[in-house]
Amino acid sequence: MTLSKTLLYWFQEYYCGYCAVGHNSVKDLILYWIIPNGLWIVVPAFIVVRLGKDIAQSLNVAAKALGAAKRK
Repeated sequence: MTLSKTLLYWFQEYYCGYCAVGHNSVKDLILYWIIPNGLWIVVPAFIVVRLGKDIAQSLNVAAKALGAAKRK
């Protein structure tokens, strides 16, 4: 949910024409808004990808075990 919340926050800024952060200089915007908020996108995205791979792997193992059990 952290990832989706942060993306919604960024999309809101984009679609309102940067109404809440547009008054900042580019340097301040990068230093105080993009980098800190970007971390809240990058780190949860890595977690989602890793968790998705782990779940898919577990489901594949379970499907193989179920298939082997049905053949006996």
